[in-house]
Amino acid sequence: MTVWKSAALAAAAMAALLAPANAQAPTRLVVGYTATVDTAPMFAGIEKGIFARHGLEVVPQLVSVNSVLPAALIANNVQLGMATTTTFLQAVDAGIDLVAVSGLNFTRKDEVNFGVIARTGSGIAKPADFVGKKVGVPGLNAFLHVLFVDWLKKAGVDPREVSIVETPFPQMNDILKSGSVAAVVGAEPFQSRIIKAGTGTMIAHFVQQEGLPIVVFAGARAWVDGHAAAAKQFRAAMAEAITFVMANQDAAREIAARNLKLPLEVVKTVQMPRFGVDVSADSLRAWTGIMKSQNMLTRDVDVGKLVKS
Repeated sequence: MTVWKSAALAAAAMAALLAPANAQAPTRLVVGYTATVDTAPMFAGIEKGIFARHGLEVVPQLVSVNSVLPAALIANNVQLGMATTTTFLQAVDAGIDLVAVSGLNFTRKDEVNFGVIARTGSGIAKPADFVGKKVGVPGLNAFLHVLFVDWLKKAGVDPREVSIVETPFPQMNDILKSGSVAAVVGAEPFQSRIIKAGTGTMIAHFVQQEGLPIVVFAGARAWVDGHAAAAKQFRAAMAEAITFVMANQDAAREIAARNLKLPLEVVKTVQMPRFGVDVSADSLRAWTGIMKSQNMLTRDVDVGKLVKS
């Protein structure tokens, strides 16, 4: 064997030995989510390798209701969670040190992806008819609960006269059909399934505010501070995933349907959410105003410290 061949083989062997040591393993993130079409960018980011290109291994973890996420974040059962903004703010108000690393979706005036659906035969046709009735919401104090109460109040209905209980999205049709509740506050694609099944009727699309953040990807501040690079990588990957979803909506709907185990024909009818990663202090402040009117906050929350740039 010539000297140069021996040197080449030795170099190759050394490279093989050093490669595993020098290669950086992706940061593993367990991300808590609830089963709505808003998950499309996250699942697209996983399937299309976007998170991987940003040095992340994202492991989605389904949670039954949004209200469990703050405790899961503090316990490090999940590192990031798709918390509704109201759940996030109320947890901060209660002393749980959370921070938002990315936005996800935002309200708009022509929003049809959310609404309150009354059981067929319930006799509910207008806001006043909810008095004395039991209504299921996907998470107590989550954003749909808060905006539903805001809608009732603006219609002159005392929300204290309406019984509100927690009802997970996937079970809403069965629970409504059983008569356990008279109405549910739903979201797509579940609300369309309820209506198409004849179980209920849409009473109102009550989310009419423009530009309020609906869901933020939140983490425990201690974890985010200790993993600042991963938090920035996640935000950058989400921005890229959102760009993919908006440019490839048919493919995104297929990805969402498959991962949520929902019929594609149902997901195809859903209005694509208004996605984005930027969350401003002013938009959080708008939420605190609504929440204070419902006595949901005990103090002035310093929203300026709640978004990790």
